[in-house]
Amino acid sequence: ERIATVWRARRSGCALPPLVVPAAPAQVKGILDRVAPLVFVAPVEADLQVTLSGVAAREGRSGSALDVEASIDVVIEALAAGQREAQLVTAPVAPRLSDPEPARAQAQAILSQPFVLVAEDAPTDYYTEFPVPHDRLVSWLRPTVRNGPDGAHMALQVDISALEAWLRELAPQVGEDRLLDVPETVARVWQALVAGEHTAAARIRHPERRYTVQPGDNLFDIAYSYGFPRWQLEVANPDVEPSALEIGMELVIPSIDVLLPEPIAPGKLIEINLPEQRLRSYEEGQLRYEFTCSSGMSSTPTIAGQFQVLIKEDSAYAPRWDLDMPYFLGIYLEGPDFYNGIHELPIAGDGRRLWAGVLGWPASYGCIILGIGDAATLYDWAPIGTLVRIKGVAPGTPVYREEAPPRDGEPPPEGAEEPPAGDEAPSAGEETPPTEPPDETSAPADGGP
Repeated sequence: ERIATVWRARRSGCALPPLVVPAAPAQVKGILDRVAPLVFVAPVEADLQVTLSGVAAREGRSGSALDVEASIDVVIEALAAGQREAQLVTAPVAPRLSDPEPARAQAQAILSQPFVLVAEDAPTDYYTEFPVPHDRLVSWLRPTVRNGPDGAHMALQVDISALEAWLRELAPQVGEDRLLDVPETVARVWQALVAGEHTAAARIRHPERRYTVQPGDNLFDIAYSYGFPRWQLEVANPDVEPSALEIGMELVIPSIDVLLPEPIAPGKLIEINLPEQRLRSYEEGQLRYEFTCSSGMSSTPTIAGQFQVLIKEDSAYAPRWDLDMPYFLGIYLEGPDFYNGIHELPIAGDGRRLWAGVLGWPASYGCIILGIGDAATLYDWAPIGTLVRIKGVAPGTPVYREEAPPRDGEPPPEGAEEPPAGDEAPSAGEETPPTEPPDETSAPADGGP
């Protein structure tokens, strides 16, 4: 019987119960690792396009990836249960950038209205506006992805090269008397764009000039005619001997920027009319104050030109003349280390007020003198940087000549200049300037009368 059974099995086979062997996890993982790339769905990154048509934004979307470790258990359990299918496990994959902020909001704000470059130069009474063409503005804006401690974000980058190219095209339009400072203006425009502003102020500077020495010229006259203290021309021409000018020699006249180192205070102007001996202050173009003043005597004239308030001292002291100068506004350096300025009637060492009877005609050693109360009013009104414009020639001021009393090493002449025709001279006994100042040749930086 056994032989017959074996024979039948060999000829026809026989049914045996299945032998189930558990799947090996390593084998399942190997299969799933090969499947993973096939089922991966990449995330969609946020995007931003700035075009002539506007700002086009796309939000980021998550993708998905096979969770191999979790899927191993699912497959093994399905096999053990005799199932023919198993639902694999996936996990979401977040985009690196889910939204295009803050670049989208910045671009929309910038393009919501025109951007204007304002070119204003108070010293030359120049004002104009340069609207940025829309296509140029669009070409400056470059969305870019940046990484930070809190993850990636979309930033709006300004194409500095394109911005600079536009400014260089613009530069000749500000005129020969002005220079557009392109690097500083680039920085100002960039800062305004980043801040979402729609205007920026151009940085205007001023060129040096050249002067050819004529017969009879001296360095003081040349400097005075251009509105500079003599020492500024000496600094600008270090190879020139001041007392040995030659006809035909070319001198550098420095930029007026050396006299205007502070940012111009907006909306305020002090104007001094030397022929009238009047000081007027303006705010937003409207007359605010008008005072009688006294400027420098002919031997120590006040320079006509463009200056600004550089220092403020409520009580400055000039040891050269032992004078207190209340409410002192220093407006230019008469020498490398001392100022001429605007101040109240000075007070001598013995307590006397000087020159009260001569206001309205030249009386000082170069400063502008105001009456009691007027100087305090101006002092409180004028901030550092206020433009000071001095015009004309004071009555009785001749053109300076070398044969005039030397400016250095000798005391100033006594008294004040004669008043203009029609004015009364001070009566006898009225105060006059000190007649014998010490042998110093310069006053300190806190001012000179």
